[in-house]
Amino acid sequence: MGLEAHMPLGWTSVADSPFDFRNGQRLGDVLQKVLDGAGFDHPFLLKNDHAVRLVGASGRAMAMTTTASALVMFTGNHFRGDGQGILGHFKPHAGLTLETQVAPAAGLDWSGVTLMPGRPFNLKTKWAFTF
Repeated sequence: MGLEAHMPLGWTSVADSPFDFRNGQRLGDVLQKVLDGAGFDHPFLLKNDHAVRLVGASGRAMAMTTTASALVMFTGNHFRGDGQGILGHFKPHAGLTLETQVAPAAGLDWSGVTLMPGRPFNLKTKWAFTF
């Protein structure tokens, strides 16, 4: 599978899909509905709130706010759990990564995220934890 298979082809609504987290839902309830059960490795376009809140069964919570225009959610899809090598120490979906980013254009066009010498670039991401 080439790089093109992992690149966004455009933006679409998340309404009534496993990608709709606007009102909250358990990640485990939708994980198997994405990429034939492989999990998430997708960018989400952020519009207004620019926030994410995760709450565990224990009640511990993590909140993230950002000025970024997109968030990539990755659910450890390539972990193997076979005890071999770095990826083998964890079972599939044993972790979650939230990566704040500039929303790329569709396909392989990265012109919107090119950093130029001498031009400032500012992005702010804040994490807060509640125990």
